[in-house]
Amino acid sequence: MKKVLYVLALVAVILGGFYLYHTLGAQRLAATPGEKEVGQMKLTQSIQKKQVLVGTSILRLRTKEEVGSFLTAKNGKTLYVFTSDSPHQSNCYKQCERNWPPYLDGEFELTTEEGITGEISLTERTDGSQQITYNGQPLYFYINDKNPGDIYGHQINNIWFVAQP
Repeated sequence: MKKVLYVLALVAVILGGFYLYHTLGAQRLAATPGEKEVGQMKLTQSIQKKQVLVGTSILRLRTKEEVGSFLTAKNGKTLYVFTSDSPHQSNCYKQCERNWPPYLDGEFELTTEEGITGEISLTERTDGSQQITYNGQPLYFYINDKNPGDIYGHQINNIWFVAQP
């Protein structure tokens, strides 16, 4: 009976180690400064487009007569660009950030819907969070857009515009 328990315990340890290696160890790719681990992929701050996976896209396409085609987040909320930003660098902090929350990486797979041909990447904000960018432009929401597809932030102060493909 002791041998059977010993063998079962040994099998459990081996299988447990195999499971941990394949679920944790294999996903831990060596990250260097400027890289972020997401599952088994390394995403660098340099632009790296992913395969189109409709249904799991973090960027979607919507059209309205007033603005034409524009980008929305996975939840349908409109995304905006800030003309005072530099490529791959946000310049929207403090009060600006409260009114224009950045579209942050929630460990999403960076994919787009069909018809969106630009490149998606991440840029690091001063607090260390990762903001999603499209063609190098950091993306934001507008605090007064309450429903998916609202575009109340478009052309505010002539420096905020819906993000377009």
